[in-house]
Formats: sequence, structure tokens, C-alpha cells
Amino acid sequence: MVQGVREVADGLNAIAGASDEQSMTLREVSQAVKELDQITQRNGSMVEEALHSTLGLRDRSSSLSASVAAIRLRRGTADEAHALVCRAVQRVEQRGLAAAAQEFHDPAGVFRDRDQYIFVFDRNGVYQVFGSTPERVGKTVHDVPGLDGALVLREFFAAAQRGGDWVDYEVVNPVTGAVDEKTSFILPLGTDRVIGCGVFKPKGGFSLQVA
Repeated sequence: MVQGVREVADGLNAIAGASDEQSMTLREVSQAVKELDQITQRNGSMVEEALHSTLGLRDRSSSLSASVAAIRLRRGTADEAHALVCRAVQRVEQRGLAAAAQEFHDPAGVFRDRDQYIFVFDRNGVYQVFGSTPERVGKTVHDVPGLDGALVLREFFAAAQRGGDWVDYEVVNPVTGAVDEKTSFILPLGTDRVIGCGVFKPKGGFSLQVA
């Protein structure tokens, strides 16, 4: 009988041990599930943040592309400047400088194209036409911010003496406020005046026609 009691006791101890092991296993499984849930939540948060960042980058990229496109649309080309000067000379020959100047100063006229406009000045550098800013008529090239007036007078009249040419120089860009490189196509207007139109030079430059 004693032997039987011992066997029963051993059996109960074995059951208790198995129960403890099972309880420990369940706790481990529960802990593992919690850790997996935390990892899933963190991954979900990371995915959401990554998606938000991606959308933000896409929006900024679209905005930047639109800004670049707008800047390009506001700028004329060298070929357009060349053509504008040639048309302006024809208009002066047809109507005279005084009448043509009214057209050159018309902000809605055909001689104003984005950042392009016609200018005319004499050998003293006094403007008779300044298409973008008529208030500068009567003032000189020395009054233009960032412009080397002496260089402009010398090089512009030298270009006119050659029958027409391009001249590079620096001047304050009214859009950025910085001093940028600009090039103007110059033609003679009689013997004592020059007429021209300029464009700000893009990085890498561009091809220029003279004829």
C-alpha cells in the first residue's frame, strides 16, 4: 500500500512538473506574440512615415519642377533677342525713333517679351529707350545697378561699328537681385546711337547668331 501511495505521489509530482513547464511555455508564447505585435506596430509606423516622406518629396519635386518651368518660361532666348532687335530697327526706319519708342515702351506691345525689351542710348550713354523701365529714359548706363558703364559704352559701340554683334557683360538680375552674366545683341542706329536687346546667359551658354 505504501508503494502505491508513493507511485501516486510521483505521478502527481510529474503532472505538476508538466503543468509548470506548460505554463512556462504558454508565458513564452504569450511574450513572443507581444514582441511580434510590437514589431508589427513599429514596422507599420515606419511604413507610414516612409510613405509620408515619399509623398512629401514628391510634392516638393513637383513644386520645384513647376518653379523651374516657370523660370524658363519667363526667360527669352538669344535667337528671340536677335530677332527682336532686327524688327525694332525696321520699326525705327518705318516710323522714326520717337514714334517707335512709344511701341518699345508699351508693356503689352510686341516689343516686350518676358524678360526681353529694346534699349537705345547715345555715345554719352544716355538712354532714349529703356523698354522695361521707361523711367530710365534720360538717365545713363552708369546709373544701372551692377553695370560697368564704361565697358558697355566702349563694347556696344565697337559692336555697332562691326555692323552688329553680341556683347557679354554683368548686371543685376531684377528677378534674383544677384549680379549675373548677360549678353546683348547690338546694332547701329545711325552713327551716334546703338539699339539692342539682352538675355541672361544660362549655365553652359548658348549659340549666338550675328547675321
